[in-house]
Amino acid sequence: MKGVKGVAGFCVPSSDPEKPFISPEMTAQFKKVIMESLGGDTVATYAKDVYIAWPIIASSVGVAFVIAVIYLVLL
Repeated sequence: MKGVKGVAGFCVPSSDPEKPFISPEMTAQFKKVIMESLGGDTVATYAKDVYIAWPIIASSVGVAFVIAVIYLVLL
């Protein structure tokens, strides 16, 4: 696509392909921030939260199953 530069899913639009839209330092900083939020600390935080909360999640699934069985029996 003309006027768009991309690296690993990260692109910065440019109105003139010969002239950069933003400085290379700014591009590097944007790329660093985006890549860290996509696969860095954020994913590790989500995994840790799920690991901590798994007993609650498992017991909720069990309770929901029991309630569903009781509901089906009463029908």
